[in-house]
Amino acid sequence: MKNKLAIFALVLLMACANKQELLLSKIASISEEMQKEEFPSRENMEAIIALYDEYISSFPEDQKVISFLELKAKYQAANGDYLAAIASYNDLMARFPESTQAADALFMQAFIYENDLSNLEAAQGAYEKFTEKFPEHELYDDAIFSLENLFLSEEEMFEKLIHLQDSAAK
Repeated sequence: MKNKLAIFALVLLMACANKQELLLSKIASISEEMQKEEFPSRENMEAIIALYDEYISSFPEDQKVISFLELKAKYQAANGDYLAAIASYNDLMARFPESTQAADALFMQAFIYENDLSNLEAAQGAYEKFTEKFPEHELYDDAIFSLENLFLSEEEMFEKLIHLQDSAAK
């Protein structure tokens, strides 16, 4: 009986390893195809997102999960699925709260809220959270700039830029 259990465990382990290798192979294949395209096709982005989902759910503890979550969110945003991208960034931040990718994810959420969804209040909240949590991050100054200019009209922004340019010239 013990031998049968050991054999079953071994077969199960091999099946998992084969599934992981197969998924990684499919991801690599589509990634390679996407690199040949001038801009990745919607179909390829959807296909790789589905593969990332399968990999993440099948191997949640694997070290590749963090980069797959980040890439998944980027492809979702590129496909115009902004709310799904925000959800993927939330997932990344929940799983890896202390990572540099979590900081990037929070900034990208704010950026999407501001530039793609025109939800300035949500953008403001995300930028403020970013500046509080990550004051040493390389995008900190960008977040501060966005906060300072978030509610300016195009005309006010133009006037501000002219004023800054004039001040710099003096």
